[in-house]
Amino acid sequence: MDIINVAQPNPLLFLPLETERSSDQPSFIEQLLTRLRNYRQQLEVADRIRYLRSRGAIVKPGAIPVFIGNYLQRRRDEYPLVYVAKGARLEFQGNFVIQGGQSKSMLSVEKDAELTVGHDVSINVGVVIQATTQTVIENGVRFGPCVRALGNPLHPTFPGEDLRRGPMRFRDNSWMQTGCIVGSHSEGTVIGEDTIIAAGAVVNGICKDRSMYVGNPGRAVPIRAFEDGLKWSNDRRP
Repeated sequence: MDIINVAQPNPLLFLPLETERSSDQPSFIEQLLTRLRNYRQQLEVADRIRYLRSRGAIVKPGAIPVFIGNYLQRRRDEYPLVYVAKGARLEFQGNFVIQGGQSKSMLSVEKDAELTVGHDVSINVGVVIQATTQTVIENGVRFGPCVRALGNPLHPTFPGEDLRRGPMRFRDNSWMQTGCIVGSHSEGTVIGEDTIIAAGAVVNGICKDRSMYVGNPGRAVPIRAFEDGLKWSNDRRP
């Protein structure tokens, strides 16, 4: 457990403050409170990065993890579950959000597998991502509550079944809605760019770009907005 030495004051809090100000400048107290808030945020970010690295994950410099839930009370039991097996690799390349609370999300990387998480990725409550081969989550991907992204099956459906599966990739700005299941496929699974997997849908294999998949087994349905050339952007994300 890390121990903070309270006997040594934080130098950020004792830099010279502006005592003479105009009417539109923050007061002495406002400046001090701003620095205290910034310092607390830095501590929280450092604590999340330290937790992820202690679980075997790689957090690239500059990446800022955000855990939404009860982490404001600094309760470690509200952090997401992260498992990285021996010989596996979990890498966060940019800023990402994982929501916690009563239903934790879980990232599991099995032996000799690899999971790469890109920039601006959002993972809601109760999500399970199981990487058993090379799994890539590209930029701007959204996982709704209770989504399942599953790699190789843990046991055969029939005697002698080959359990090996191909890689899994979630391309830019794809959106997995509540409760959908993305399964593995012998030739790999790809969720296309700007593609939506509807709530409760079950898909595997190749899902083409700019489409919406519904039902079990998942099937593509036409989306007028996509046909008109609409693309997601960060200011229009739901």
